[in-house]
Amino acid sequence: MALITCPECKKEISDKADKCINCGYPLSSQAINEVELPHKVEITKEEDKKTLECPVEITGKEKLGDEYIGPMGNWILAIWFLILMIISIGSVIQGGEIGGALFIFFIMGAAGMWLVQFIYIFTPGYYRHKKRLKKIEEYFNERFDVLKEFDHNKHKKLKTSTVYSKKGYNHALFDLFMEAWKLNADAIVVNNNEKHVSVSSDKLRGVTSKSSNQLNGTIIKYI
Repeated sequence: MALITCPECKKEISDKADKCINCGYPLSSQAINEVELPHKVEITKEEDKKTLECPVEITGKEKLGDEYIGPMGNWILAIWFLILMIISIGSVIQGGEIGGALFIFFIMGAAGMWLVQFIYIFTPGYYRHKKRLKKIEEYFNERFDVLKEFDHNKHKKLKTSTVYSKKGYNHALFDLFMEAWKLNADAIVVNNNEKHVSVSSDKLRGVTSKSSNQLNGTIIKYI
């Protein structure tokens, strides 16, 4: 029997021991597998990505780049539209034209929505919302694989989905990821086939599409 030095406590122990008798450090491959992995361990197996946790809560209604104005903004708009409705009804009662009243209602309503959205950009709530969406996007990119081909021997189809976003690939991909998250899937196979369309997203590099903002994807689980 030979003596070796424990990598953890630096004390001498038998080379045949499974664990260090002083600090409990695992020495054999079997003992190492029994040790609980640290929280930030790098996960390499595709099927093990489900153990990843998002640092923020996901409701399933999030959309990347949505026109979010917060609860306070919603209350302000509700009050604004109520005031406009009262003014419009009052105008009609006093003999005004219905068409003119509706025109003012929609024009002033649209102006109110634009103003609230513009002001909200300068509030802390806006930046908290954007930061939360960024964390969800990063989690999705880590959680799900994006594949180019479906393999019947390795993949089980859960759903085929087409998403469209006016704001580009990353937004459409985010929506596909959200559907995959709801189905507790493992990956997305992008089914787009047209050539000569550049893709900005790193996840989609080399994948082409009929539309620069449309993604056709198959949501899968690994068999």
